[in-house]
Amino acid sequence: MRTTRYGISALALLFIVYVSSTLWMHSKIANGAESADSYSGSISFDGNLARSRLSDQSSRTHHQSIHFNTGTRLEPLERLEINRPGSFSSCLLVMDDNHFLTEWLAYHYHVLPLRRLIIAVDPRSVTTPAPILNRWRSPNLNFNISLWADHDFMADTEEHRVAVDWVRRKFENTKIGEDLIQHRARQRLFYYKCMKQLKNENRDWTVLTDSDEYLLINYETVKTTKTGLVTPSVDEPGSVLTFLQRELAQPMTNLTSPCIQIPRSRFNTQESESSQVQKLVPLGLNASQFQTLRWRHHADAYNYAANRISKVVMDLSRVPWSALEPVSSIHRPVRSLCGRRKLHLRAPEQVFVIHHYLGTWAQYSYRDDSRKGNERGLL
Repeated sequence: MRTTRYGISALALLFIVYVSSTLWMHSKIANGAESADSYSGSISFDGNLARSRLSDQSSRTHHQSIHFNTGTRLEPLERLEINRPGSFSSCLLVMDDNHFLTEWLAYHYHVLPLRRLIIAVDPRSVTTPAPILNRWRSPNLNFNISLWADHDFMADTEEHRVAVDWVRRKFENTKIGEDLIQHRARQRLFYYKCMKQLKNENRDWTVLTDSDEYLLINYETVKTTKTGLVTPSVDEPGSVLTFLQRELAQPMTNLTSPCIQIPRSRFNTQESESSQVQKLVPLGLNASQFQTLRWRHHADAYNYAANRISKVVMDLSRVPWSALEPVSSIHRPVRSLCGRRKLHLRAPEQVFVIHHYLGTWAQYSYRDDSRKGNERGLL
């Protein structure tokens, strides 16, 4: 195992906490008094010090209440005209991920910058992300969020039947349960419909990762290569987009494809000394409550078994409509553009990397996930 100090500075961390805290207070004002325990993570201010508590608790709800009316449970920001001079979008499929979602949203809002999100909830979830998403509903934030239920992308029963049959054929020689078959069929249709929706909105760069995965510039690699590029600090809002645009302007860039395949680095649950974790973190913040600060030990870059295969960022503006079809793999969402040879990439050779955090055992095991053991690591 290797140890890495996550490359996020105190200034960027304060921004992330400030954004989350401001939205928390905005939500309290907009929605009236509610118990903090109804949220997966609560953030409050003590004078000028930001104090964060991202707990393992989640707002539990009945299964059927996941199919909620977007207009009442989630402010319909998709109806607003969003000013987006340059931003990222994301398709996110979740199941009881509230304990990850608070930090994931704030981080990518700042670093990418993420300004468009389509999120779908597995119908077997016992929690809803709506309270967390509602913190971001202010028009001033220019964050357009849509929350989909199954009927938003699987209303066509014939289309769903075809997707299920496709999964059964793909795994006909593998013993898998019905829950996993339905999960894969849902995944196949969600990412397909989500990319179509975003392309129809004239969106371009779109991240296809999970809520425990964080996209960032691979600063260690960039520093050791002679690219001649000025690397934006993670303090700078939209550092990933800024660097991507500069990289694409290079005549010899390796990022010319509309499908950028990015290696993952898996962080385990080996604890570091509290003094090391807390180092450089502003007074009043508990670094152990942040996935991106608490976990410092990750698998070796050449350990493909641990890190698994790459995830992607798609430039949908350069993807032909004819290339969009039901997704056979989240790792190759557009098969004609995302090559097999880049499924196993070495992080030290790439300018972007995705940090993948398992979280605590309580967080990892919280979901009643149809993917057991190594199956969960494949995504």
